[in-house]
Amino acid sequence: MATDFGFRASQEDDYYFVSYNTEDSNRVGAVCSILKEQGLEIWYDEGIPHDSYWEGVLAEKICNCKEAIFFITKGIFEKGRDRALNEIFTYKEYDLAQIYDKKMLIVLMDQIDPKEEIPFSLISWWQEINPNRRQGVIAINEFPEQTAKKILKELSIEYKEMIGSWGPHRDVYTMEKPAKNPVMNSIVNNPTIGDERRFLRIGEINKETTNGANRDIYVKPGSRYLVYIYCHNACSSTYFDEDHNYSGAVIGLRISCNYPS
Repeated sequence: MATDFGFRASQEDDYYFVSYNTEDSNRVGAVCSILKEQGLEIWYDEGIPHDSYWEGVLAEKICNCKEAIFFITKGIFEKGRDRALNEIFTYKEYDLAQIYDKKMLIVLMDQIDPKEEIPFSLISWWQEINPNRRQGVIAINEFPEQTAKKILKELSIEYKEMIGSWGPHRDVYTMEKPAKNPVMNSIVNNPTIGDERRFLRIGEINKETTNGANRDIYVKPGSRYLVYIYCHNACSSTYFDEDHNYSGAVIGLRISCNYPS
């Protein structure tokens, strides 16, 4: 089943194919969203018509991709305990990437015990893909941004520092001169929050919350935290009425959150 990372799969020719376990889509999607912000063209199984020949579409996309990125999690091997190999898509996609002689990047997202957590049917594959034995990325219990940085480094792509941005070429506005089109969190002098690009506040309950998009918060066992996400359309209210065909309205807005273990 296809999932949704919060952005459309690339329609460009120069894209990276992403292989992942569906049950881990929230974790993988959080990383891929950052890679997308950094300018990578990402293709994943979003938007494949239900009446399509699914395996044929995947084979074509792997054949034509720039490189394949494989996110390896425990969930892949858990499926292997009660399913045939041809029902484990990550395994099949890896095989297709080999057939088409594609460069592959392995990203290990979980600590995996081969004696306890890998079925016999997949142990040889694990020996082949294990990043501890070959080139790859080890990203166990990391924040999505940390993993994205490692992936970009392996792809020889420079990481661009951004402030809570959805894209590297983001336009910003002020309360006095708002946008003329729908755009989220792009006011830099909001009287409530200041720079809307720093849209996250987090802090322990009963203590003052931290203002700003702090990406280096480490939670303490036994403590409780409050997370506040600010969401605001920076478009001028002028464009919210019928005379302007409601062109300033935001439709279908979604927020996705990922909680590291």
